[in-house]
Amino acid sequence: MGLPDCIIKLLSTWVTPPRNEVFGSDAQRYLVKKMDNHGLFVEIVFESRTALRVHYWRFNHVIDMLDNAAMSWAEFQTLRAQKKQSLGV
Repeated sequence: MGLPDCIIKLLSTWVTPPRNEVFGSDAQRYLVKKMDNHGLFVEIVFESRTALRVHYWRFNHVIDMLDNAAMSWAEFQTLRAQKKQSLGV
C-alpha cells in the first residue's frame, strides 16, 4: 500500500491528530480536503480554517523509517543518503 492509497481513505474526513491520545495534547482536528497526484501534495484545513499544503516528500521519511524499523539509526541514515544521492537531492 502506497502513500496515495493511505491518503485517499482520509479524503473529506475530519482527522484527530494521534498525538492528542498519545501525549494528551489538544491539537486541532483537520480535514483532508484535496490530494493532488500531479502536484504531489495533500491539502488540509484545520478547524481554525487555516489551509496547509503538505507535499508528499514530507511523508517519505516517515514511511522509510517504518519500512526499515529493524535498521540501526546509522544504517538508516546511510540508506537515506543513498536515496537522496540517487534522486540528485
